[in-house]
Amino acid sequence: MSGRLALTLAVVVAITCIVGPAGPLTPTRVALHSVLGIVVFGVLTAKFLVIKVLRQGDSALPLIGSVLFLALGAIWATSVADYVAAK
Repeated sequence: MSGRLALTLAVVVAITCIVGPAGPLTPTRVALHSVLGIVVFGVLTAKFLVIKVLRQGDSALPLIGSVLFLALGAIWATSVADYVAAK
């Protein structure tokens, strides 16, 4: 149940990021943030596919988890960059 809740919250945040005002942003950072968001959803889809459909992937799950962690870290870095630079 928590995976479905996390995915639902992620979709809500993604929609909010797409339609909501985010303040003054540089185009490169926005593009990178968007691409990384797509990567996160792709990695989550791969994870769900490996776990639910293939029912195997003991060796693939650590790699998928690492890529997801790095992508989320990069999204955080691209979203906080202007905030930290302004302070």
